[in-house]
Amino acid sequence: MKIDKKRTENIYVMDAYGSVKHDYKCRGIRKMGKKYVTLVICAAILFLSVVGTASARTLYVDDDGGADFTGIQEAVNMALPGDTIIVYNGTYTENVKVSKPLTIRTSSGDPEDTFVLAADSNNHVFVVTADYVNISGFTIKGATGAEDIAGIYFNNVDYCNISDNNATGNSFGFFMQSSGNNTLMNNTAYSNNYGIIIFYSCNNTLRKNTVNSNNVGGILNAGGIYVMLSSNNNTLTNNTANSNSNSGIQIAFSCNNSLMNNTANSNDFGICLNSLNNNTLTNNTANSNNDFGILISFSSNNTITNNTANSNKLAGIGLRSSSNNTITNNIANSNILTGFHLKYSSNNTITSNNIDSNNDFGIFMSYSNYNTITCNTANYNYFEIGSSGILINSSNYNTLTSNTFNSNSIGIKLNSSSNNILTNNTFNSNKQTGIDLHYSNYNTIINNTAFLNNLGGILLDSSNHNAITNNTLNSNTLTGIGLHYSNYNTITKNSACMNNASGILLAYSRHNLIYLNNFINNSDNFLLFGSLYFDTWNSTEEIAYRYNETAYTHHLGNYWSDYKGTDENEDGIGDTPYSLESDKDNHPLMEPLENYLVEQTDLIPTPMPEQKAWHFVVFFSGSESGETPSFNITGDEWRVKWVIEPSSSWGLLFTASARRFSPFSEYVGFWTSVASWEWDSGSPYDGIQYIYEGKGRYSFKVSCMFVDNWLLTVEDYY
Repeated sequence: MKIDKKRTENIYVMDAYGSVKHDYKCRGIRKMGKKYVTLVICAAILFLSVVGTASARTLYVDDDGGADFTGIQEAVNMALPGDTIIVYNGTYTENVKVSKPLTIRTSSGDPEDTFVLAADSNNHVFVVTADYVNISGFTIKGATGAEDIAGIYFNNVDYCNISDNNATGNSFGFFMQSSGNNTLMNNTAYSNNYGIIIFYSCNNTLRKNTVNSNNVGGILNAGGIYVMLSSNNNTLTNNTANSNSNSGIQIAFSCNNSLMNNTANSNDFGICLNSLNNNTLTNNTANSNNDFGILISFSSNNTITNNTANSNKLAGIGLRSSSNNTITNNIANSNILTGFHLKYSSNNTITSNNIDSNNDFGIFMSYSNYNTITCNTANYNYFEIGSSGILINSSNYNTLTSNTFNSNSIGIKLNSSSNNILTNNTFNSNKQTGIDLHYSNYNTIINNTAFLNNLGGILLDSSNHNAITNNTLNSNTLTGIGLHYSNYNTITKNSACMNNASGILLAYSRHNLIYLNNFINNSDNFLLFGSLYFDTWNSTEEIAYRYNETAYTHHLGNYWSDYKGTDENEDGIGDTPYSLESDKDNHPLMEPLENYLVEQTDLIPTPMPEQKAWHFVVFFSGSESGETPSFNITGDEWRVKWVIEPSSSWGLLFTASARRFSPFSEYVGFWTSVASWEWDSGSPYDGIQYIYEGKGRYSFKVSCMFVDNWLLTVEDYY
């Protein structure tokens, strides 16, 4: 018997079968004297303790007979809330509906000897619609008649515990929907279309589950563990999700989930975060996957720490259209293409990672701005010609500090990238170049070290208005500093010593400002090709300095170890110019720069008003049609970099138009993108749209079909 308080004014006392035996009115109790009230309460407490003990029963099921029931559903129907059902080993062909709090477990605890097979393959094997249900010790299979049925299905339930089960040969192994505070532990899901899937469910714990080799039916996007659609604050710990089609573990459109100590190997993708925020990945392993080990798409404010992503066929860790993520202390080695891959991703922090021995690149960054890359190691990335420790392509305003890029093909390469800062990095023993700029402008390269590189310490090709300051560029095979068709660069306070060919090499380069550098004991301190009379080899203004404890103000040139001139007035400046074939340094230093105390000067070039560049403004992302917030354009023209991820394998429709609000509302840009019927949904569709209208306030109107995600990145030209 038990008591059930349905309303505050009534107390119902029921027997074990649910019949009402007494109906006490609270109001009547309040009318009694205090002595009687006390006696009634004491009697009620004693009664409850006896009833509660008597109501919890154990029922037994054996398919061979000799127990209370031969079927699990029979026992469930007759059980009372809180009962335990023990199932002896055997094979039970039925679909079980559990709508009351029960514990259902096998007698042996071994799922290999107790099987529950779907009697109707179009329905779930177990359906759980009550809180506080425990199921353990079964092998569950046969729910294959439809794409959305499962071995165990939870709907709108809390505080259930599902443990030590095997789910195999189902559409879904375990399917949780609109449920919270449940625990899945020590289960195995294999050879299903999906292993474990969680929709609209929060505060659940998945621990020590094994989810391998799912997607036997070839279902698109099927795989291991999926946590999706506003499934927040879930914890996944010590799970294994290997050899699944598509993803081992995927979290999508959900927030504040924690993934710790999981293994996701040999899947198409190891771990995927898609369209979500504020999740944490810690101490996970994602190795030998067919694409990315860890992929973060359209996501922000996530923390990726102490993970290992090795030997994946595309990349160890990837960011696509993602911002404000922190990626720290991870290992991404021996991946076929690259250790880290960033595309259309901005304002991320990448710190203290080990990114070695990848075939092409340690870090590959494309169309990604305002990232901070600090204290990483990216060595031995050299299996392809032109591979590098880091490649920055069409990416601006990034900061790289205190990284080590050694023994790669190229230490770092900037391609069509501007306004980046490289400071206190090490680029040694690379097979080609330590630092390589190609069509890259307005970058700052300061306080770096580049030793023992086969071609050069720093090479600029068709790159202008860069500042190269206070770098140490020694013992390189070709040159310390090399410029090829590169103009208006400032090169100052660098040390280029003992390079095999030259300290500095200029080929067809003009209007560079080169002063306060040390060129010491190079085979040739300088080499010039086609650079005649157009470069400046000393400061353009007089500089205050101290030499031999005496203060001076003068124009200052460079120190050349093979300079033979004299210094009659002992001001530290040679009396005669240093000859540079058809050019000259008019104010050569008599000693290395460290012997001069030079007043600090602004060594970073500032773009002139007439020198325009592309500037990041804002980016928008989504998955549906609609209108974006408005934004300001200050230049005379601007552009939109767009990327679209299709939701199907046969096509997409995406239309975007740009609307200007002033001086009157009008549409100024319009483009439509339709992919072919054979479009591969695993790859994004991207491009650039230029809009030759400026100086105003704009928004976008987007219409789309068959699109998972779209991203529009706006850049202003001024």
